[in-house]
Order: sequence, then C-alpha cells, then structure tokens
Amino acid sequence: MQESPHNPFVLNELGQQMLLSGDAARACELFEQAVRSDAANASMWINLAAALRGLKRHDEEMQALQRALTLEPGNLRALLQKASLQEMQNDMRAAAYTYRTALRTITPATRVAPWMNEMLAHARQVIEANNRALESFLEERLTTLRAEYSEIPLHRFDRCLSILLQRKRVYQQQPSFLYFPELPAIEFHDR
Repeated sequence: MQESPHNPFVLNELGQQMLLSGDAARACELFEQAVRSDAANASMWINLAAALRGLKRHDEEMQALQRALTLEPGNLRALLQKASLQEMQNDMRAAAYTYRTALRTITPATRVAPWMNEMLAHARQVIEANNRALESFLEERLTTLRAEYSEIPLHRFDRCLSILLQRKRVYQQQPSFLYFPELPAIEFHDR
C-alpha cells in the first residue's frame, strides 16, 4: 500500500476491508477508484456493486453488476447478486430467470464455496416458486381450451409444458463415438 497506493488491486483490497468494517461509503469510493484504473476486472465491479447495495443505491448497483457480467457473463457471484437485487425490486420473474442462469453455470467440476450453499438453495426455491406460479397461470387459461379440444391428442404439448416448468428434462443425443447428422430429434426411439 505504501509503495503503490493507487494500484487498483491495493484500492480493491482496502475497499474490501472498509466494506467488512461497515464503512460502505469509503469502500464505494475506493472501489470506484479501482474500476477507473482497471475497468476490465469483473471482481472489482462486483465489489463496487456490494458497496452500492450497502448504500442502497440500487440502480447504480445494477449498472455495476451489468458491467461485471459484460466482462464475465457466467460469473456466479455477479449473477446471484443480480438476482438478489431483482428480488429486492420485486421483479420475481426476472430474479428466477437470473437465478436459473446462475445455476446453469455450475457444472459437476465447479467447486462451490460452502458459504454459497444457502444462496443456491434459495435460488432453487425462487425458481420453483416461479415455475408453480407460471403453471397456475397457464392451467387457468388452458382449462377451457383443453375441454374444447379434448379429442385432440396433446401429449407433445403437455411434454412441452413439463419441460418449460422444469418437471421433465430434455434428452439430446450425445454420441460417445460417431455423430450421425440430420437424424430426427427423437429422445428415445421405440425398441
């Protein structure tokens, strides 16, 4: 710090210390200086967003998170914070979409910090609640149509809804040796 007080990494570290000590205003100043010096560092934008949340400057927080996600579209921390902010703004559909995007970034090889487990469980709950709300909305509107067209087989449409509501998953061919192009996209062929 004494050798290079204006280094963005030094400013970022000082900002984190200020944020942990509860001084969000000073942390915000330091993070703003850091991103002016190194605007290509997604972590610094996320830290700035955290300080802005502490100051209840939510529009600026969203802008900082958007900058981070422009740099790293799959940044789990930025996606979770963005979804949390959308929840705070009562935009539950957008929050569910962002949480879903965040969860898709987690692969079997991804090491998730233990402190994130509670956040990820909450993300799943928000997604599930959104799916159930969508299901109720659709079923309410489809009841009349289903009765009107009861003679028409709807298994493909019902499967489509199940996939949309995440009750069933889509199985796509993933050959281990030879990909044969232009086959119909049938999940499971008859024996």
